[in-house]
Amino acid sequence: MKCTMRRVAEGFACHCGNTLPPNGGKIPECGQPKIRGLGDVIERITTATGIKAAVAAVSGGDCGCKKRRDKLNEMFPL
Repeated sequence: MKCTMRRVAEGFACHCGNTLPPNGGKIPECGQPKIRGLGDVIERITTATGIKAAVAAVSGGDCGCKKRRDKLNEMFPL
């Protein structure tokens, strides 16, 4: 499945995290990983709504999201 790219500051990005530089190139195949648990669900929602990007901009980068995602996946697997 091809990714649907949207314009971001670094060029283009898709819902699964693939990025493409501003000068273009081949659109990558969708590499969206399987949802492992509640943490992955929350990450997809916050990414799709723009909350994740807003938090990253305010916090200066690392907000501890990956650690929380992994912990929630462990506590509430699918």
